[in-house]
Amino acid sequence: MTKELSDLLKKGKPNISDSSLKTYSSLLRSLYYKKHEKGSEIKPEWFEKQDEIMELLKDKACSSRKTIYAALIAITENNEKYKKALMDDGKEYDKVIQKQEKTPDKVS
Repeated sequence: MTKELSDLLKKGKPNISDSSLKTYSSLLRSLYYKKHEKGSEIKPEWFEKQDEIMELLKDKACSSRKTIYAALIAITENNEKYKKALMDDGKEYDKVIQKQEKTPDKVS
């Protein structure tokens, strides 16, 4: 099934790098096995269940969710909820980054 997942990702993101392909595949497999028996065949149509999947992701950090949503968008057809969630998480992540301050240099 990993090949099928990789093929779907390549179809959705034709210019995807090998490292992103590995990351997205790993994230999607992990997500799938949160709800299904480990080692079972991954059924790509399950990723279309946007409400169910978004509920599974609600406790993850926005920075992690953004990457998962990007992978989900690449392999799903009707993905408007994922796109909106990705944009919302992007805005939230930007706020987090803006709040971060540089650590002051230590004085010797």
